[in-house]
Amino acid sequence: MKIIVPDSNIIFSSLRQPESRFLTLLERGGDFVFYAPNFMVVELFKHRERLRKKSKLSEEEFIELLNQFMRGLKFFNESFISTRNFIFAHQLCRDVDPKDTPFVALVLETNGQFWTRDDEIRRGLLKKGFDRFFNEHE
Repeated sequence: MKIIVPDSNIIFSSLRQPESRFLTLLERGGDFVFYAPNFMVVELFKHRERLRKKSKLSEEEFIELLNQFMRGLKFFNESFISTRNFIFAHQLCRDVDPKDTPFVALVLETNGQFWTRDDEIRRGLLKKGFDRFFNEHE
């Protein structure tokens, strides 16, 4: 079973496009477990209204889809991530995108893979030797 840590943008794009790869993998189950830092909940609610409007779903449909995603993610309290992994993640992310630190720290903590479509963060992390990326096309 693979542990996958999707970044916020994977979830955001999936909320705008309900027929997304994320939802397909969630529904398939079994092969993958999706972890997210609690920080993602903050991000989702911070951008909730904008995401709902872009999805063109009714409020009720959007809430149901969001609920489906939330049930499919295992949320991880960042305070349980080792200080060593959090510091290392910060060193990797600080000059690329500091907001990805909790996601990368969770990848390190769980020995998982980071799912992002952000080429800038991918290139920046690869330059620093981080290569634990999920290939969604496998």
